[in-house]
Amino acid sequence: MNKWKKAALGVVATLGICAIAFVGGLMYLFQGMCGNYIHKTITSPEATLKAVIFQRDCGATTGFSTQISILSATEKLSNDSGNIFSSDGHPDDSAPEVSWVSEDELSINKRDTVQVYNQETSWGWVWNKVKISYK
Repeated sequence: MNKWKKAALGVVATLGICAIAFVGGLMYLFQGMCGNYIHKTITSPEATLKAVIFQRDCGATTGFSTQISILSATEKLSNDSGNIFSSDGHPDDSAPEVSWVSEDELSINKRDTVQVYNQETSWGWVWNKVKISYK
């Protein structure tokens, strides 16, 4: 390989490593921009699952959002979006009424005045699958 090819390969490799380091640094810096604040937790009848209603806040440039996640009873709410439901508004004003019909069915009575962004109709796999109904 001649000198020019070796030099070009070195420059490309260096630029690639720098780009990966830059993207990784940005991801590290901005990972904590959002936070979840629990509004209410509703435990399933057999206490193996729970539905957590929470506010997700991603800073001053975003509005309030109300979100719901189904988790195992021992699992902590992670710093992620809701896994079954999300809508606009603060939970104090727009949280839906949530109740467990049975261990494998959750009922969500949402408010007509809020904009819904996501509403899943089921959660889980073959085992521990939960049906979600909306009113």
